[in-house]
Amino acid sequence: MTDSSSTETDALRRAAALWFVRMRGPEADRWRADFEVWFAAPEHRAAYNRASEVFGLGKLLRDEGGFVELPRRAFARNVVAGAAATGLLGAGGWLALAGRGRQDGIVATRRGEIRDVVLTDGSTATLDTGTRLAFEIDTERRVTLLHGRARFRVASDPRRFVVVAGTSTVVARGTVFDVTREDGGIAVSLLEGRVEVADAGDVLPLAPGEGIRRKTGGGLVRERAASRDAEWPAGIAVFETARLAEVIGAANRYGPETLVLAGSDLADLKVSGRFRVNDPRRLAPRLAHMFGLRLEAERGVIRLARA
Repeated sequence: MTDSSSTETDALRRAAALWFVRMRGPEADRWRADFEVWFAAPEHRAAYNRASEVFGLGKLLRDEGGFVELPRRAFARNVVAGAAATGLLGAGGWLALAGRGRQDGIVATRRGEIRDVVLTDGSTATLDTGTRLAFEIDTERRVTLLHGRARFRVASDPRRFVVVAGTSTVVARGTVFDVTREDGGIAVSLLEGRVEVADAGDVLPLAPGEGIRRKTGGGLVRERAASRDAEWPAGIAVFETARLAEVIGAANRYGPETLVLAGSDLADLKVSGRFRVNDPRRLAPRLAHMFGLRLEAERGVIRLARA
């Protein structure tokens, strides 16, 4: 026997979920009149507000390993069901809230982790290993890169998309670019579209393939974007006559094993090629084969030494 009150509550939750998704979707204006009629009932308003709360628009909590939404419990399943019913639940289970919902929080990656974060405006931030950023999506779309490297794929939207890194500010609309903040320095590389980088009164526009770098205490310096970094979201780097020590250093950003060169004479060996640097266990044998080295593994360390 089914509890009628439970059934009614579940139906209300599903209805609220449907309206929640519709009013943050691309056809919100189409549904607005019907929504206002439905929303006028107090119990409907309460259910709708609960839907917004569950999905944490503006209520993302900081967690050492990333960002955590508020508890979803059974009601979250109804919101997801509503999203699926309206066709707004994307591949991989992402809820496509491509509207103007408010969102803020902090997200971070651990060593060795590369992660995609989808914002409520439809933009995507890909965080490299050891990266931390804060974001606030409201009347303006603002992201602050606290440390590390991130790639931004900016969705088309009338609101500005701003990335702040130290004293530098990047303003973009509908574009793809990387921002790095490490060791007191800032770097910006543009892959698609156009951006403007501002720092200490200087404003420099970038075209695809261009980059800007600022070292600690210095001004903005224009440069060509490093082609070796184009595939970093896949954990891949391309080197051309680079020092072996540079390749080892890139791999050691990811771990969990640390690669070590047994002998300073190995550091200057020249390396060219395309390598998956986020997987030291696969990289070490490849480098050893290239130079006729032997591998010594012990307690989280992989040592490359002369044979």
